[in-house]
Amino acid sequence: MNKEHLKNVLIKNSIVNANKNFPQGTSAAYLVDHFQLDRSAASRLLNEFVHKGEAIKINSRPVLFYDKKTLESVFDIKCSHSTFKNEEEFHHYFLPEQKMKDPFKKFIGSSSNIINIVEQCKTAISYPPNGLPILLTGDSGVGKSYLAQLIYEYALNKKLIPDKAKFVTFNCAEYADNPELITSKLFGYEKGAFTGADTNKTGVIEEADEGILFLDEAHRLSAESQEKLFLLMDKGVLNPLGNNQIERNVNVRIILATTEAPKNAFLPTFFRRIPVVIHLPSFDQRSLSEKISMIVKFYKDESEKLKKQIKVQKNVINTLVNYNPPGNTGELKNIIMYSCARSFQDDEETNKNPYISVRIKHLPESLINEYIEQQNMTRYQYQGVISDNVWIDPSYSKNTIESFLSEAENCLNNLKALLENRMKDKDKLKMPLLLEEVENHLEALLELSLTNDSKQRLTIIEKLLSGVMEISDYILYPNKTVTKLARYLLYSTEYIMNVNIDNKLFYNLFEEIYELFPREINQTLLLAEELENALGIEMNIFDQCITALYLRSLETAKDNNKMKAVIVCHGEKTASSIAGVANRLLNRHIFQGFDMPTEVSMLDITKKINQFLKSVDTSKGVIVFVDMGSLTQLSERMENVSMGPIGLVNNITTSMAIEAGEYIVQEKPLKEIVEKITVNQVPTYQYIKSSDKKMNVIVTTCDTGVGTAVKFRELLEKGFENCENIKILAHDFLSLKQKGLSAEQFQQYNVLGIVGTVNPEVHGIPFVAIEDIITGENQYKWYQILDPILPKETISHLNKNILKLFSIQSVIDHLTILNPDKIIHHVDETITVLQEELDMTLTNSSKISLYVHLSCLIERLVKKQPIETYHDMEALELKHQYFIHKINDVFKNIELTYGVTVPTSEIGYIYDIIKNTNLNFQY
Repeated sequence: MNKEHLKNVLIKNSIVNANKNFPQGTSAAYLVDHFQLDRSAASRLLNEFVHKGEAIKINSRPVLFYDKKTLESVFDIKCSHSTFKNEEEFHHYFLPEQKMKDPFKKFIGSSSNIINIVEQCKTAISYPPNGLPILLTGDSGVGKSYLAQLIYEYALNKKLIPDKAKFVTFNCAEYADNPELITSKLFGYEKGAFTGADTNKTGVIEEADEGILFLDEAHRLSAESQEKLFLLMDKGVLNPLGNNQIERNVNVRIILATTEAPKNAFLPTFFRRIPVVIHLPSFDQRSLSEKISMIVKFYKDESEKLKKQIKVQKNVINTLVNYNPPGNTGELKNIIMYSCARSFQDDEETNKNPYISVRIKHLPESLINEYIEQQNMTRYQYQGVISDNVWIDPSYSKNTIESFLSEAENCLNNLKALLENRMKDKDKLKMPLLLEEVENHLEALLELSLTNDSKQRLTIIEKLLSGVMEISDYILYPNKTVTKLARYLLYSTEYIMNVNIDNKLFYNLFEEIYELFPREINQTLLLAEELENALGIEMNIFDQCITALYLRSLETAKDNNKMKAVIVCHGEKTASSIAGVANRLLNRHIFQGFDMPTEVSMLDITKKINQFLKSVDTSKGVIVFVDMGSLTQLSERMENVSMGPIGLVNNITTSMAIEAGEYIVQEKPLKEIVEKITVNQVPTYQYIKSSDKKMNVIVTTCDTGVGTAVKFRELLEKGFENCENIKILAHDFLSLKQKGLSAEQFQQYNVLGIVGTVNPEVHGIPFVAIEDIITGENQYKWYQILDPILPKETISHLNKNILKLFSIQSVIDHLTILNPDKIIHHVDETITVLQEELDMTLTNSSKISLYVHLSCLIERLVKKQPIETYHDMEALELKHQYFIHKINDVFKNIELTYGVTVPTSEIGYIYDIIKNTNLNFQY
């Protein structure tokens, strides 16, 4: 028996019961009986751990040994004793009252994912009568064994298992090379079952009776062992090796752990019997707060060992936060122990301080080099994570990091306090000042740096925000504008985990903002919807208030000292529509639209307009446009609301608004503007005879939905932007395939050709495949499509432009909001594995189609918008079970990476792509 094995035995036998009883401990006799050690050798090994300070010894009969760190961790107490006179003294020292009521509080994490994991554990172990089998998955070092131990402690605390119940750990990897041995160790054996089986022997399952059996590295279980476990899970009985006629009743809860993908690791019949599968995130998948919590906790552990305070430089914390240790939290813990040892050594050689100071130089060399590289690249990479050095005291007992706020948290907490004070004292709620303060706080966030993980997330948020603002005709400002808002949302959702929001207070603020700035609130709600749908980011009421105020501050900054213009129209969106078109064409926000539904009175509308005008600078005057009548009523109620003159104009049209906007930009006097626009707006008419001439169009389509067809259209429009006589339209694939020439597009337009992923086979209409555009094959088809209406030189030029636009990188970058480099890498790996699994080489056209299709598929699944129907689902499930099974295997890494599940309906479209482009495909 080596020392590492002995250490594991000490830990296993040191698990503390929840009630007055204590664990069995480890004695020399136990080692002699279980591991055939010489008694003197066993005593010597156990006492060596005591001398090193790693074990506690009780001079009872027999003498018992416990792992010191395990007891300290469970009781959350620093033990200064290495030996106790008797069990009574030992029990008195580790009082049951000092134990944590909920062991899971030691499992660091406050994100929704971690909270869900804890709830799953509690639910599974509590399910009557004997709990549910639990499978813990995740990379090595993520804490599967530790979580299993916490589940056991929770079961004891809740009295789900008796006080005497054991937590038995069995590492399946130790016996993986001998299937018969692993079965005998688990289930026991009967005399004569194999050579050397001279007596009957019970297995670890019976040893864990009434308690919990933890099967670590469970993917190494033999097929025979898995099959024998069926009976245990189904009926609570087992057969010892060598006699299947004997059935022994066993009441045991089972927890398994594996680093492998479950579907590949176990027999399907065995895996189906495990209803609860819990995936533990790796260190790099944890939130910033959780990472810092772990680092602080591990330094606290070392502080207790050394009985000294530890001062950790903020650069050390920031470097560790940004490091993704291959060995996860286990490796991180070793790094922290190493840094403390180096610092302790330096301290011993210089002077005896009451504390040790951990600096960058105390980290392993690889991390020092990484820190230097990051400094050279960005001068100071991580100043926004931890704002000051961290002092850790041995008596520090919190599991949170409330004392270690980042600069970002301080900034946003200050902003929250400021808004709360303004709302509580309405006299201080001056909107212009509030807008300025919000903008200043968000500006401050730009000065803070980010970890590498956060940078990637920020890029995705920025891309989504830019797209939504552009689509909604929101006037775009310099790039820094979107970055500021994206930064705020990143910090708000990732950095601050426990902010208490006074919902009632901020709902009142939200209503006041809506009264004044409906456009900004509507834009905010649209952003909130897209963020939640696409990225799972939820904006609370505080976030929505900040976003709306920030958007308004941008407008205020742009139109200071400018004349203001208001449009008031009857109808749900008439005014906002005219204002939006005019603002977009003028490339600035000049007009504020106030829609006036029929049920809203003129008094209410006037009140809103007056509130708005009081919130902005009106020294240059205000023009109010209305659609019909109401001028008299407005003029009577708008006195003393503007510092400058007011112009009222009736019968507003879009062209009138654009003309007025141009004069406002030119800073013409108000009176001159209203005179000119009313004189020039004279009604005219034209009479046009009917014509049979139809507009030329190219139709884009995609077999996975019209959404992708729209994105193809947007990309193709860039290539045809100089061709005024050709329009690009997106159309549903199934409709084209089923209706053919009777489809609506063919009635209204002259369809030149169809561009898409799969040919809908419309008679007489040329088709260009997306993969052909990307590869440059079949260029002649553009000549076939465009020859009747364009010169050959123009077609050639067009073809070159389209080839540039339709590279794999640009297509996928345009199609998805996800990181295109990352998604291409994952799709490339998936296609490689797919060819291996199917034992075939896909054609180039198949690969390109799959690149495009799978990229869109991943995005749909991330956004929780999968295609849930397939044209022949019944035949797919009946005839192509093997193909479905293979795709599920191939996509396991994609599913784990993005946290998604590929439904069978989506697999059907993958089958169609391969089948349509590979004639010999037989699956």
